[in-house]
Amino acid sequence: VHVAEAEGYEDYTRRKSTVALDYVKLDRNFYADLFVDQSQKAVDEWAAKNGDEINKLFDSRKAQYEGECRVARHILAKAKEDGTDAEKAAGKKRIDKAIELLGKGEDFGDVARRFSEDGSASRGGELGCVPRKQTVEPFENALFALEEGKVSPIVTSEFGYHVIKLEKIAKSDAIEKIVKAQLARELYMKYAADTLAAAAAKSIQAAVKGGKPLADALKAYTDELVAKRDEKVDGKKVE
Repeated sequence: VHVAEAEGYEDYTRRKSTVALDYVKLDRNFYADLFVDQSQKAVDEWAAKNGDEINKLFDSRKAQYEGECRVARHILAKAKEDGTDAEKAAGKKRIDKAIELLGKGEDFGDVARRFSEDGSASRGGELGCVPRKQTVEPFENALFALEEGKVSPIVTSEFGYHVIKLEKIAKSDAIEKIVKAQLARELYMKYAADTLAAAAAKSIQAAVKGGKPLADALKAYTDELVAKRDEKVDGKKVE
């Protein structure tokens, strides 16, 4: 086989050439958890302007909710099946403490925010309206065995230890209203987080184009972000 000199050189450069790459990844979940306005008012205002998008997403998913779905919260203490005995013991201790506080009358959502290791922790353990076939079997079995308002005993799954609270059983016409409200929040959070991340990227990019090293540009941005966060915590208005 004859390989032309140009082809050989092209292959050589493709395999041997390297670049030094420095980059920043802006995670949507970071903004969603810490900086997006999660109030119902903010969600409702966004939903009022984006009803078509919500309806379209509902239509694509409504087959999942035929029959009924269950509005639930949960608390997860991680303890993987292949984890060490120490890791499993730590998870058990964590879920036991959560159950102890629930037994004393503390609000389920508040306990979930403090103890759950699931991504839903920042929402007080909210899972939305859960249909069948959408969770692991031990979790589904426990959830669909509960009565409204009741809290499960410890449920063990491949992810660890769960405690579940069933808030409402939704059927027929009630499902659409509940699920659309859930989807409105889901879409709003994605939109709002992406908007903040895009603004951050532009800010950091502008600083780099202005001559700052990327690390310095990132530090300046995060310092400003923390300052705004502190103002918000102190109760001051943050633009």
